[in-house]
Amino acid sequence: MRSHVTSSTACLALCYGICAIVFATPLYAVRVPDITTGSKFYLDNKGTSDNAAMFTEELREELQKDSSTKKYRQPGFPVVEKKEEADYILRFVLVTRGNDNHARLKVWLLDPKGTTLWEGEHECSIMTTFFLVPNCAQFVSSDLKAAQVDAEGKRAGALGWKNK
Repeated sequence: MRSHVTSSTACLALCYGICAIVFATPLYAVRVPDITTGSKFYLDNKGTSDNAAMFTEELREELQKDSSTKKYRQPGFPVVEKKEEADYILRFVLVTRGNDNHARLKVWLLDPKGTTLWEGEHECSIMTTFFLVPNCAQFVSSDLKAAQVDAEGKRAGALGWKNK
């Protein structure tokens, strides 16, 4: 039996690939400053919608999750309930538009005194609303986890530190 790919299947796969690249990239990429592994975050949600509240919980989960693999190590960050206990404040606003398949996310990383250290903006778009909020949370979490520095001052990068 001969296996083949139709031109419409190939076109669809290419389209999905382009969409994944376009919609998974920040609107502008300013390098997140180095963040010491184990730094504590306080989440400061400035949104008011149900999706904004859901985003806070998804972001908490994504930040705390250990994203390590067999080859790479990328630990999560503790998230605290009190601003006074945090090393960093992560302020954000999530705004959904239209039929809720599209969202705009603005994020600020602040020090405990309230000074802006970094800001990012993402356009989150997905074919179904079920994945919209978790997708946006993963973008922010990935930015911050990639900025982790270990005790030797080595930055984690997108995959994390290579296991020895």
